Amino acid sequence: MTRLAPSAGNMQPWRAVICGDKVHFYEKKAKAMQNNPLGDIQKVDIGIALSHFDLTLQEEGITGRFAVEDPGLETDGQTEYIVSYEVNR
Repeated sequence: MTRLAPSAGNMQPWRAVICGDKVHFYEKKAKAMQNNPLGDIQKVDIGIALSHFDLTLQEEGITGRFAVEDPGLETDGQTEYIVSYEVNR
């Protein structure tokens, strides 16, 4: 469902990396959005994607928690770590 979440300008700026029981979410910064007078509107997009992710897990009976625990994965300099989700086992 995260893949289907709407975003400003249809850019879907989120990236998700699955590592075992954790999913790490990142923002891929779009050059077209860098000078937006409203600020980093892509953060709103990521919030929408995270909501889709969380609501789908709840619907499937999967529990866990969001936490800021940067895994330190190497990025391209245009990709910023946002948050991680850990599934309860």
